[in-house]
Amino acid sequence: MVAQMRASLDDLDIADEEHGAAWLSTDDGLSLEWNGDGRLVFDDGALRRDGCTRGAVAHSVLCRPHHFESIKSRPSPFHD
Repeated sequence: MVAQMRASLDDLDIADEEHGAAWLSTDDGLSLEWNGDGRLVFDDGALRRDGCTRGAVAHSVLCRPHHFESIKSRPSPFHD
């Protein structure tokens, strides 16, 4: 499965400004996310913020407020 994820990433056009992020996920909870700013994140499905009890939003390993903060690099307007 990891080899398929790597092959898919190799097919991404890094000059594509219209699509700033891409992700792949498996039924087992693994995810691989590439962000337009060059970050590549591999996660095993566990929440990545200590002390956060919210569930992750679709296609992310973070809850809604923490996902927003990680993408926008500013405080989240969401408090749910």
